[in-house]
Amino acid sequence: MMQLTTKQLEKMNAYVGCGPHLDADILILGNEEGTDGFPEEIAAHAAARFRLYGKDQETVSTLLDSMTSDRDILYQDDLYSSEHYKYSPKGLWTNGFWEPSANAGGEKIKEYLKRYYGSIPTKSTDRPSAFNTHTARICLTIKAIKTDSNFPIETYLNYDKSKRNEIVAFTEEQLYTPNPRGGVATALMDWRPLPRPNEGGWPPEYQALFKNADEYLDAYLFKKNATPKMQAFVERRIQYLKTIILQSRANHLITIGQTENKLDIIARMFPKQKLEIEQMPLKNRAYYVRMRLPEKTLNIYSRFLITSRLKIYIA
Repeated sequence: MMQLTTKQLEKMNAYVGCGPHLDADILILGNEEGTDGFPEEIAAHAAARFRLYGKDQETVSTLLDSMTSDRDILYQDDLYSSEHYKYSPKGLWTNGFWEPSANAGGEKIKEYLKRYYGSIPTKSTDRPSAFNTHTARICLTIKAIKTDSNFPIETYLNYDKSKRNEIVAFTEEQLYTPNPRGGVATALMDWRPLPRPNEGGWPPEYQALFKNADEYLDAYLFKKNATPKMQAFVERRIQYLKTIILQSRANHLITIGQTENKLDIIARMFPKQKLEIEQMPLKNRAYYVRMRLPEKTLNIYSRFLITSRLKIYIA
């Protein structure tokens, strides 16, 4: 069984997510990387992130072809000492890197699985997380209000059956993809870099580094008992995401889930900037935050996975 190494974790920590980050209209900050219908294939998700993501298709094809003689060859840390990243500042993974779209990343994982097993395993039929659907609702609301300041807020945020097809289409066709048809460009950044099918389990592939999830999670939750080793990983993660936020043209940031942790992340990214926080009249803590940076004003919408009336502010 593949066991994640420190070098591989370092590189996965630099993977910031999928979508056109620098050209996005809206950035989305989630909790952690998922497994997109292949919950048992943790090794494949890890390998895609530390070996295939961020690279052009020609390089990826060459790497996958090398699996013909040894299907585990991509797990060797020092096999490729010099690697060029197409989707990274200056082509270096140490500056952070990303996938140009969610579909591009998904296809790399499928191709890896096909090379590894000879065929692509059957995708899970479990109901997917509501994260992307909630994100689509907020994106559609922001888009509508920018066109019409009097647009009824509840249109997409309540369960209006007449809008269901539009929400589903936005989720499936426009989220985290360059040049969406008639829509806003979005890019996903996840706070925790290790992919898991859910936040409750701890895959055996990660146990060589951490015996359980606590050592990993404590650091990303900024708990006092976090180990110095993991605190260093977290500080680097903050810098990777901060760089993207500053370089992106986006001035809207959506965060869903663990709202206080997300606001803590933002505050640590920009410790000298004042956060103008307004708690929204919703259950389970939801906030609108405005941060005035020298480069731009960042509008942040932070909420849990709930559906309720949400007031959207457009700067």
